[in-house]
Amino acid sequence: MKKGFKYLITTLFLCVLCFFSCSTTNTHLDSYKNIDSLLIGEWFLVDTMDSVYPSPKFHFYGIQINKDGSMISLGIETNTGKVEISDNPGIDTIIYAYDETIHLKKCSGSVIGEFDMNYVIKGNKLTIGEEPYSRTYNSTSLHTPIFTPVISDVSVKVDSVLMTNQKVRELPSAFITQKGKSYTIFGATFSSTRIEIVIDNFNGVGIYNIPYNKGRFSIFFSDVILGGSSDTTTTATFIVDKFDEVNNTCSGRFSFDANSSIKKQILKYEIREGIFTVPIYRSVYKSFTPSPL
Repeated sequence: MKKGFKYLITTLFLCVLCFFSCSTTNTHLDSYKNIDSLLIGEWFLVDTMDSVYPSPKFHFYGIQINKDGSMISLGIETNTGKVEISDNPGIDTIIYAYDETIHLKKCSGSVIGEFDMNYVIKGNKLTIGEEPYSRTYNSTSLHTPIFTPVISDVSVKVDSVLMTNQKVRELPSAFITQKGKSYTIFGATFSSTRIEIVIDNFNGVGIYNIPYNKGRFSIFFSDVILGGSSDTTTTATFIVDKFDEVNNTCSGRFSFDANSSIKKQILKYEIREGIFTVPIYRSVYKSFTPSPL
């Protein structure tokens, strides 16, 4: 009887010890998966861009970590300056995350595979990776304004199909970049395509002919890029109706054909009824640029 009583006491002691041991280890673990609950939410950081190439001064990086282990890329809704899910989000999977280690299955981007990364959470800051390659994110939430709004609107018909530029990205998806009058480029990114127009000797409001090979249309697939460039067989125009150097915005229209040849087959894309209002960026940051609030 005494021996059985001793076994009972020992068993109860081990159960209590196991309970406290598990409670200590899994204090912040989510019940659905082995994920530190402190990681769950939205995180962002803002990098300063290199001024050599005229572009937005700030570059936004954001991630949303969910209870199911999905890690989704975030962007800025250009016209509101708010944090939102990216238009074409990269979605990776966290296999587990606890004891300051994230085991990530990366399914998007240029590098695919499974990786271990260190993480540290201090207050509202999350640091992932080790120096000198670590990144420190700040806590945020969806629909929170981070940047001052920017008007970046483009619509165009490609072979009679209407397209509009992406609205939620790491930086505005359409803008004009200038580095002197001989370096003026209009660029707009859509869901899986991009349009670029190079104008030499730009002088603001006016009608410009798009030179040979200076109007470009690209289609992005997983492993190949198709598209074409302007030629001399059709009229190609870029019209600037408004060029506001005070607020650094530009509005206008464009139209051209993009042609290419693949295995002796001529491909032609009709770019029609292009309408835009976009910000202007220059190599010296005296222009309007989205900035953190």
